[in-house]
Amino acid sequence: MDNKENTILIDLHDRVTEAYYGKLGDKLMSQTQKRIHWICKNVKGEKILDVGCSQGILPLLLGREGKEVTGLDMSQTAIDYACEVLSNEAQNVKDYVAFLCANFMQQDFGDDKFDTIVIAEVLEHLVNPVEFIKKSSSLLKKGGSLIITVPFGINDFIDHKHTYYFTDMYEMLNGHFNLDNTVILGKWIG
Repeated sequence: MDNKENTILIDLHDRVTEAYYGKLGDKLMSQTQKRIHWICKNVKGEKILDVGCSQGILPLLLGREGKEVTGLDMSQTAIDYACEVLSNEAQNVKDYVAFLCANFMQQDFGDDKFDTIVIAEVLEHLVNPVEFIKKSSSLLKKGGSLIITVPFGINDFIDHKHTYYFTDMYEMLNGHFNLDNTVILGKWIG
């Protein structure tokens, strides 16, 4: 028997673009839009990195505002979806947005530095999220911003490895960043 027949490939990615546009229900649309708009409002500068960009809604929205955005995700399915949506955008948006299927921790950014790095609904999936924080710090321009969102409190998703409360976020960021703003966005903390 061929080993390929026995292999089950699981691609656990969220469907944030579909949620944003209401394809997964009105309640989830409202919650998703609130989080995404909060992130957009807090982005600073012109060069943005979205780590764990999923289906690419945040890079697309920021690209429409003339921001240079790189969206990075490990899910080829999510990146393919994001590229398909991008292909239907105006040329000026296509010029500002790029998507990469890559592992953030292994990705070589060369001398690139970013004004803002977004890590939205990613840290809860990681065994060692502090390493993500450290790498983010090294990729930010002086005075740059890191925007993080995570589910707030206990959750039962199969691929979540951490539960976050306010003090967890503070302790994780302490020593790497100054905490400027914290908000509860429904079931998420930003």
